[in-house]
Amino acid sequence: MKREMSYQTVDLSGVCDRNSLHDRLQESLTLPSWYGRNLDALYDALTDAPGPIHICFTAWKEMEEADPAYFKMFRSVLQAIRAELPGSSFLFSEEDSADGSACESAEEAEEAEPGKEGAVKEEEEEEEGEGSAPGCGGGEDDSFFRT
Repeated sequence: MKREMSYQTVDLSGVCDRNSLHDRLQESLTLPSWYGRNLDALYDALTDAPGPIHICFTAWKEMEEADPAYFKMFRSVLQAIRAELPGSSFLFSEEDSADGSACESAEEAEEAEPGKEGAVKEEEEEEEGEGSAPGCGGGEDDSFFRT
């Protein structure tokens, strides 16, 4: 059975560091004027939503490869948002499509095997080494979920 929900699509192609990630989030989502361009502010902004939110991130591999530690924190924040706003979902599609078909494919895969393909998973993934791609800068650390 197809769920009746629409996903906002955030195209992450060309995003290779935390600054460009927050630029893209600000361009693609309706975030409040006080959004502080960090993961704590993203959590606060999205959990202020009156109900469940549904976002599909496309073309995300470049960001994950450029800054795996920050990308992992980003996904952890999305998990925390799902816990705070039951019914919310965040899908990740490696495809990039202007017509939204990549998100539909990721949603269908999630319905077939929840948590397996493309969705923010509940379990922790193994720690990957830190690194950055050429031409991608680091930036300030975010404090969210830092030990």
